[in-house]
Amino acid sequence: MTVDGGEASSWMGELTSAVVEPDKGGTLITSAYDGDDAEPWFLKGSAVQSSASDSLWRFTWNHTGEVVGFTLAPNGNADATADEPILRGSLTVGPRPALGGAASDKTFVFDFDWQLTGPPLLDDGSDS
Repeated sequence: MTVDGGEASSWMGELTSAVVEPDKGGTLITSAYDGDDAEPWFLKGSAVQSSASDSLWRFTWNHTGEVVGFTLAPNGNADATADEPILRGSLTVGPRPALGGAASDKTFVFDFDWQLTGPPLLDDGSDS
């Protein structure tokens, strides 16, 4: 996953899950949706907490409320192809995440749930 907020970073080693999906029956928070696809879309996931300056946790903390571009390549590929497409779009970075957890946990994680500004684009590498 790559998010661009003035900087581009990849956090594949920190992500434990990431999914782009519509919220059927959900309420639109943004008003930028055009066309027939009226349900809100979200990038949802979990990641390992790290307060390092280049971590996803720190990016979320520093960019809460900003609209940024994103790319999600579920197959880990750099270039989109017909068999390994990439999702692209814009989203609003969600609220600042929690930091910490139970003393018995070896690794702390945080969840994120960021609304897209419109339906994502499925990039399959074609020009159409």
